[in-house]
Amino acid sequence: MGFCLPHHNNVLTQNGNFLSYDIAFVAAGFMLIGSLVKPYIKKLVDIKNIYLIMLMIFLGLLFICGFSFTDYTHEFMLMANATYTNIPAFLFCSLTGSFCTILAGILIYKLPIKKRILNFLGQNTLAIFLLHRHIVVAFLTFLQTNTTLSRLSINTIITLIALIISSLLVVLINKYAPIMFGKTNTAIEKD
Repeated sequence: MGFCLPHHNNVLTQNGNFLSYDIAFVAAGFMLIGSLVKPYIKKLVDIKNIYLIMLMIFLGLLFICGFSFTDYTHEFMLMANATYTNIPAFLFCSLTGSFCTILAGILIYKLPIKKRILNFLGQNTLAIFLLHRHIVVAFLTFLQTNTTLSRLSINTIITLIALIISSLLVVLINKYAPIMFGKTNTAIEKD
C-alpha cells in the first residue's frame, strides 16, 4: 500500500511528505512479513551451519545480482526517501537481503560469544531507522560527487557510516532523552 501513496518532494518537505506515511506503510509491510515468517525462521536454527552458510551465500549472490542489474542511472534505492527506482527490483533486493541478513544473524547467534552490539542494534532498530535517513542523504551526495567507487561500494560505506552515527545518536538520546524513543528509563539490557 505504501508504494501507492503519493510521495511529494518540495522545498517544505525536503525529500518526501512531512509524516512519511508512505514509507511507514512500506516498513509496516516488511514488519508484517517478518512476523508471519518468524515461526519458520526459528526452525532454521536447527539446520547445520554449512547449509545455512551455503544458503546465505546463494541469497547474497542473488541480492548482488538484483542490485547490480537494475537501472540506477537516476537514483539509488533508498526506502528512507521512498526512492524505489524499480519496485520489483526493490522488493527482490529487500527480500533476498533480509533473508541473507537473518541467516547471518542465526549463524552469529550460534557462536559462543557475547552479542552486546547485536542486542543493542536489535533493541534500537526503529530508532536507528528514524535517524539514519539524513546521514545517508548527506554522505550519498558527498560520495557520489567525490569518488569513483562502484554503487555497491558506495552503498556499503554509507550503510556502515549511517549505522555507526545513528547508533551513537541513539546512545546519546537513550541516555539523555529516552522519552523520545518511548522509553521510560535509560538502562540498556546487558548480556
